[in-house]
Amino acid sequence: MEHINSPRLSYGWKNNPRFTLHFTPTSSSWLIFVERWFREITEKRIRRDSFESVPQLITAIEEYLTVTNSEPKPLSGISLPKQF
Repeated sequence: MEHINSPRLSYGWKNNPRFTLHFTPTSSSWLIFVERWFREITEKRIRRDSFESVPQLITAIEEYLTVTNSEPKPLSGISLPKQF
């Protein structure tokens, strides 16, 4: 949405109360990885089963964390700080 102030877009967004724009600061790019992690746990564990109670869901999530944390892999897409 880099051209939000263009006449065509600004009329639609500003005059429609159903839409609210939320801007994410560039310093919070780590949120992308948090969202990706939630997507992965949802797709790989939560949607593949049905849970009759909250304790069963909690147990399933803890088991998933135990398995995935046994062989951790670094996140891809992270730029490392420059060495001085």
